[in-house]
Amino acid sequence: MERDPVLKAAREGREGVKRELFIHIGYPKTGSKFIQNEIFPRLEEANFVRSSRIRSEVSRLARQDEFSFNYETTRRNIEKHLLPGKNMISYEGFIGEFFRFKLINTKVIADRLAALFPEAKIIITIRNQYNLIESLYKQYVHVGGTKRFLDFVNFRKGRFEYAYHDLDFTINVEMFHYLNVIGYYEKLFGRENLLVIPYELLKNDPGQFVNRLTAGIGIKQVPAFGNKIYNQGYGSRQIAIARFMNRFLKSKFRETGLIPDTTFPITGKIDTGKLRLILQSNLSRRLLGQKPITDPLLKSEIKKRFAESNQVLNQRYQLTLETLCPGEYF
Repeated sequence: MERDPVLKAAREGREGVKRELFIHIGYPKTGSKFIQNEIFPRLEEANFVRSSRIRSEVSRLARQDEFSFNYETTRRNIEKHLLPGKNMISYEGFIGEFFRFKLINTKVIADRLAALFPEAKIIITIRNQYNLIESLYKQYVHVGGTKRFLDFVNFRKGRFEYAYHDLDFTINVEMFHYLNVIGYYEKLFGRENLLVIPYELLKNDPGQFVNRLTAGIGIKQVPAFGNKIYNQGYGSRQIAIARFMNRFLKSKFRETGLIPDTTFPITGKIDTGKLRLILQSNLSRRLLGQKPITDPLLKSEIKKRFAESNQVLNQRYQLTLETLCPGEYF
């Protein structure tokens, strides 16, 4: 018996229609919040299953060890929310779960998705590797990090080092070899069932980004969408202030701080969350600006590392990166 009357009515209204599933899997920092809040919910021709409605299932799929993972139960619990016609799921953790900024389980998750929903269509959003890494660093500082940018990236003396300790809160650039991951999804689902869209299209032309997304899904109705900015990043001056203050504040990285419970006039208690609100405010941007933190040598080395594989990806999926964002990917 259907517990949700709205879901029941929708099922009955689409009876006899083939069911399709589109799964948007990330990468992080490539407009997922925009897709989840401005696009998928506005598609009248599709059923958007928010990850919050299947939180237990997506969490297990991304994190649970293979010996405990139950395929049949997971499939059944997700299918309860699917309707005849087009269905959308968006969860950037499916690209690989970020554990202390280390991307893990990428291949395991891909294999599980293919076993659970072999006929699904996969949507992957990418971003040039340097800007994605810079955005991740800003997130790291947002939540209490104190490392320098180059230390966060493990780039020292002009070369990359690799660290796999779960408590060092750094990244490894090997995590962002898009061609490896997308090529594996192509092997599992077929190229015709993959839609790859660069974030730069959203940044430069949101309307065209939405057009490409809806066309790839096979939806003629292009929704009106808001132009809201999600996850506004810090500029270099905000980062300097935050890195200094994070040494003293309670955060995800430390349970107590030197000033965890101090109440200040106007602002009240200060923690990393409150600091973030202050530094992301319009006043902060007016006073401190939004100066980027670009490191030319690091940017050059990252582009050099991925240029060849990015070119292959560009040609294979007709991304037109050379005109969309010349000099960014290769």
